[in-house]
Amino acid sequence: MKILICEEEEVLLTAIEFRLQKNGFSVIRTNDAQQCVKHLQEDHPDMLIIDLDMSGISGLEMTDKLRKEMNSDIPIILLSDLEDGEELHKAFEFGANDFVTKPFKPVELVIRIKKLFMPMTA
Repeated sequence: MKILICEEEEVLLTAIEFRLQKNGFSVIRTNDAQQCVKHLQEDHPDMLIIDLDMSGISGLEMTDKLRKEMNSDIPIILLSDLEDGEELHKAFEFGANDFVTKPFKPVELVIRIKKLFMPMTA
């Protein structure tokens, strides 16, 4: 399974990449929103993990674009350091499958990823 991670914080990006690879996932990583779009179009990942607060295009905008313009049903997990109920509501309204508040343990993210894909493998 190929997962695209779009996260501006290099330390967090590296930690997520390490944990996902350790759990058998193939990882594409970027800290740039435009590269994120490029990877989505060229590499066709099975899942997107994106920071809500990316520069250039936010995680919400990316989710909206994927769902409406690209007609994609790729599972999306949004990451945010905000604990704002309104942002959480918007994330799901725009089509995100899950929302993880920073700080979090990368192992928690692995559990959420596996949970999202369980129905697909059952």
